[in-house]
Amino acid sequence: MNESKQHISLFLPAFFQLPAELRATLLADGLPLLLGRGQRLASVNGGDWHEALWRLQGMGEALGEDVPVAALRMLGAGQPLESGVYACVDPVNVSPNRDHLLLLGNDMLAISLAEAQAWAAELNRFFADDQLQLTVLQNKQWVWHSPTLPALQCCPLREATGRNVRQCLPQGEQVPAWTRLLTEAQMLLHSSAGNVQRRARGLMEVNSLWLWGMGRLPAARAGKFARLYGDDVFVAGLAQLTGASYASLPDGPEAVLRDVTADSALLVWDIDAQQDVAAQLIHWQQQWLLPLMAELKAGRLARLTVELGGGVALTATGKDLKRFWRRRRRLDTLES
Repeated sequence: MNESKQHISLFLPAFFQLPAELRATLLADGLPLLLGRGQRLASVNGGDWHEALWRLQGMGEALGEDVPVAALRMLGAGQPLESGVYACVDPVNVSPNRDHLLLLGNDMLAISLAEAQAWAAELNRFFADDQLQLTVLQNKQWVWHSPTLPALQCCPLREATGRNVRQCLPQGEQVPAWTRLLTEAQMLLHSSAGNVQRRARGLMEVNSLWLWGMGRLPAARAGKFARLYGDDVFVAGLAQLTGASYASLPDGPEAVLRDVTADSALLVWDIDAQQDVAAQLIHWQQQWLLPLMAELKAGRLARLTVELGGGVALTATGKDLKRFWRRRRRLDTLES
């Protein structure tokens, strides 16, 4: 087995969204060392991590519209796909804030799978004449399918969360048709038994759906990376579309090093904002970054690249890490 050709990339899309003081806690032998002794590269700068991953896999140039997140989620979840447009319609909360409506997103929403399936059944009955079919992939990942309506250009949920809803409205020729459907869905959700129960329990309501990631499933084509690792059905769907193998993130790099012989792999690590962010960052550093840098320095890995989002990537070979005369660099220089 010729391990010298192994190239592993770590994708940490939320890095620049983390507080600067939290990023500064990373050990000096991790990213600061990689920054000082490796090379800084201009990389993809997609606002949403789905778009960034799409482009990292080499798919960006063939696309003139939104990344079809919904269709790829369906593909990755093993759901049957039909002709027509798929749209993410993730459950959210929208609340009044002075003179505008504020999208609170769904990170703070505790929704059970049973609740999600009950809402889906109610919405599917109501929209049967419109030929809309809602599929619940996870408790907070919902997908609409329309065989007739075209896709719109939409703002991804993560980008829109915390913003004025009017600043993030969809664009396209059939906005009125989609708006009517969303308005009716909002009215149905408001009066639903699920929200009546949530109000009685003092829980935040699911009072709207956020439309984004619309499109048809594109034709398959070869991607840049031969292997993709992640814990999201979108990653699984993109792997299937691009002919890459897919696996969930293992506990550490040993399994990846064993699987990746003479090809390249990309590991997607998305930080959960509702969990202990500092603990997740430390885990990523201790369980992934530092062990892979050790493998790199020992010559058992040819190259390591860390994709940080925001148009920034760091890359190094084992020879780079042995240049002890090159100083570590502060991470705040990445933003300059």
